Amino acid sequence: QMQETTNWTDKYYSPKAFETLRLHRAAMTPEQKADAGARWRALLADVQSVLDREVPPDSAEGRALVARWIRLGEEFTLGNPEILEGYRRMHDDESHWPNDETAAMLRAIRPKPEQQSFFDQAVQACLRHG
Repeated sequence: QMQETTNWTDKYYSPKAFETLRLHRAAMTPEQKADAGARWRALLADVQSVLDREVPPDSAEGRALVARWIRLGEEFTLGNPEILEGYRRMHDDESHWPNDETAAMLRAIRPKPEQQSFFDQAVQACLRHG
């Protein structure tokens, strides 16, 4: 059933990237999957907190959040540029997602536009500061 609910995501990944991602997910325990989701939700809550407190993206706190965001992203993509590209294609095509459980879960953990903007600005600050 899991395969049926995720088939629509297949088209965004190259066959090689999708197979690597599928094998990685299959090797994860339910606890590891839940932990990854919890860490992502905690990160977004922390980004929202800095937004609410008007902490500048180029602050040490902003740059630390960038490091966490990148680490979590690399855990998902396994540092594989093909997986990252597929993930980006999938999220760029959100208007074509079906209304199913997988899409609902992806939407629930997607950064809000202001969170994404903070991250993008903080990344630029990191690049300027080395």
